[in-house]
Amino acid sequence: MNFSIDFVKLVNQFFYIYDKIEKKENLAINDLIQGLREGFPRINQISQSVDIIKLSIADHFLNSTKFFNQINWWYLHSISNDFVIKNCKMGISENEFNDLVINHFKEFKFKRLKSIINKWGTIGLEIELCAITNQILNAHIRGDYYLTVCTMIPIIERLILKTHNNYYDSNMHKVNTAIKRFNSDFESSKIYFSNFLFILEMFYKSGDFNEIGNFNRHKIVHGQTLDFGKEIYSLKLMLAIDEILRFRNFTNSINFGSKK
Repeated sequence: MNFSIDFVKLVNQFFYIYDKIEKKENLAINDLIQGLREGFPRINQISQSVDIIKLSIADHFLNSTKFFNQINWWYLHSISNDFVIKNCKMGISENEFNDLVINHFKEFKFKRLKSIINKWGTIGLEIELCAITNQILNAHIRGDYYLTVCTMIPIIERLILKTHNNYYDSNMHKVNTAIKRFNSDFESSKIYFSNFLFILEMFYKSGDFNEIGNFNRHKIVHGQTLDFGKEIYSLKLMLAIDEILRFRNFTNSINFGSKK
């Protein structure tokens, strides 16, 4: 069974809400559900099938996520479904996939990348940051990847803290503390947070620098590598920003979970 990325995302959002309602011991909600079932007989049929559908979609999502993670990517919502169907095949190497992604966003004079960045202001990016990201886009097109990578790191950290502080209604200033809390609290709901957590885990991985790739915040900021001015790193950070903004916008739009 094949599903488009947007469809899978939508259904996963539905199932999160479905599970939350299903688990609540609330007479008002139970009465509402019972009333709906009596008023709309097909709901009984749908509710009997929901577990089967849920397993199919969860299996598809987890398999796709596993594929992306194996080549050091996350489940790409910002890339076309046609691209995914055509190119996401087991056995493809990370470098081969990187080249495909780079060429995909280079086509039509960077039209797809421009479209993604131009939408950021509508999904929560601050006006001041929109001006900066436009400069980043122009620098990326020119090939100034050292500049773009260095400029995007503080933007990502600002977005992580904004996401944390909005979710928990707090005023946290330490990125590492925020990341630890996300990893701890979201572990049980990983299917819903897998992209966000994977980006944090990959880019903020700590430990022996000799065993960590160069696409890593700590190695770049602490001068442990000078080999970070790469096109794929620049593009990957742009797509990471896009994913974090999507995640934050999604959590805001449905009041995701409960703040602690």
